[in-house]
Amino acid sequence: MELFFTFISAIVAGTIVGLLPGFGMLNVMIIGLPFLMTLDVTSLLVFYTVTASITQFVGSVVATTTGVPGELSSIPACTEGPKLFEKNQGVQAIAYAAIGSFIGTSIIGVGLLYALPYISDLATDFYGNTIQTVIFTLVILLMLVTTQNKFIHNLIMMCFGFALALIGTNVSSAGNRYNFGIPELSDGVPLLVLSIACFAIPQILQNFEKLDYTKIKHIPSMSLWEGIRTFPKYGMSSMRGTVIGTFAGLIPGIAFTMASMISYYSEKLLRTKNKTYDTTGDMHSLISAETSNNAAVLVAMVPVFLFGLPIMASEAMLVSLIERTGLNVGFNILSQDQYFVPTVLLYLLAGVFGLVIAWFAANQILKIFKLSSNVLKTVLLLVLTLSVVYAGIAQYSLGYYLVMFALLLPLGIALQKLDTSIILFAFLIFPQLEGSIRRFVLINF
Repeated sequence: MELFFTFISAIVAGTIVGLLPGFGMLNVMIIGLPFLMTLDVTSLLVFYTVTASITQFVGSVVATTTGVPGELSSIPACTEGPKLFEKNQGVQAIAYAAIGSFIGTSIIGVGLLYALPYISDLATDFYGNTIQTVIFTLVILLMLVTTQNKFIHNLIMMCFGFALALIGTNVSSAGNRYNFGIPELSDGVPLLVLSIACFAIPQILQNFEKLDYTKIKHIPSMSLWEGIRTFPKYGMSSMRGTVIGTFAGLIPGIAFTMASMISYYSEKLLRTKNKTYDTTGDMHSLISAETSNNAAVLVAMVPVFLFGLPIMASEAMLVSLIERTGLNVGFNILSQDQYFVPTVLLYLLAGVFGLVIAWFAANQILKIFKLSSNVLKTVLLLVLTLSVVYAGIAQYSLGYYLVMFALLLPLGIALQKLDTSIILFAFLIFPQLEGSIRRFVLINF
């Protein structure tokens, strides 16, 4: 009964988190801490993986509809989704993304059940530092040449993202840098504030200025069978997203957000090279990204429990909660059926729930457009602002969050005509990139 109740709670939590822009898994863990402290190891694993999976399904609905990322891994959907809605393919975009996500979830879930006995041996080679450094470098080059801005603009924004990531605690030296004597800067720039100020709000301002949803008189619904029957034409894009999500999820620090972005820009580059990329809204690129982030959710847990080294704050809290039960986190969790097999099976079941939830949303999406564009824009801006306020209060740093928000927002508004996702990409990847380069230099030179 505990496992069943945990599963249902995770479904509800994942749905809510997916609908709230920038809310994130860490906030879920913080709010649910009293409940989570009562769970055993298996239930903790189930709650975390199922919640994270459902957020990927639901977040794509919000992103595709409004251009606002319900969670960060839905950033590619923010780019393609509104365009597809403009040409009356919004429901298909949500529906096909849900099918692709379900496929990615299923392949990874079944694959891990068979691969668990061999993971320890395979990881020895994969986690070599040189391989990680090469991967990080290739991904950065991919972002620079495929993001839909001029190369010089991409380079400047990437450097800006790197500069922001330099502020705060330097893990390598266990000290602070570039905090300019301001104690609050020791914690660095809050990711939530950066994502809302420099990406989410500019997306709203740009999309609602550019798109007129009142021109869409009728948004057709789509039956599940029709979606399944017509999905195979996007099958290869979904498979590529699954493969990229698998490997991206295995790289510590990238997780499902980066998996989504890498898949999106890889698919876009491939289709641009083949002269098949649709600048008015590309379904293939969106499906690849949404498949990838779901595929990476469960795979991203492998490095955490293989080495006991959490990368994200939410993972660190999960590890702490597990260790409170008296179990040391390591390969013992992956290798014992009593812990990981139920997690994988319920993760697969969560894929079914996610497909149904996203499908229902796709066929009910017209209700959103009963609001005027001005009202909808105002509501979304208010929700985003309140998200910053809530996060600041939760972190006991409301003043700091508001000041950073006020400083970054004008920049985001000024850059609203550009794709600013590269700033977030650079900010997210820099800590792992820096550590990888440091190790590479020490080992080879």
